[in-house]
Amino acid sequence: MFGPAQDIEQGQWMLATRLVHAAVNAKPPELENVFLSNAEDAMPLIYIKDMARAIAMLHTAEKLQHSVYNVGSETAVPNLELVDTIKRVAPKFEAELPPGHSPFLLPVMETRRLREDTGFYPKFDTYTAIQDYVEWLKAGNPK
Repeated sequence: MFGPAQDIEQGQWMLATRLVHAAVNAKPPELENVFLSNAEDAMPLIYIKDMARAIAMLHTAEKLQHSVYNVGSETAVPNLELVDTIKRVAPKFEAELPPGHSPFLLPVMETRRLREDTGFYPKFDTYTAIQDYVEWLKAGNPK
């Protein structure tokens, strides 16, 4: 999950958030101790606004068939693709990710239950999520 109102100092899962903040602030990204931040890594990403909408849909569904639902992304975004996408939104952005890949693999989530019981599909792809997040930060929002 990434997007507005996340504290980039919290947690080690914030590569997308740190990269977007670096792009908006025209600074090199701080990648020390960030999990899965190597060039060949990939991570499932869901924009925070899509996550909030999915949770709201679960809370307002007329009937749910299950007691547990995954809210997340069914696809992993390669880090180099993430960097390239940020560069499309903020062309002056520069980032050098460490070469190689981490010894870990983060699995994608199965969200079939969520789709079937609520009709949820993400509204934001990686590009539109980054574009929205950059605009939100440029509007003067601190996080």
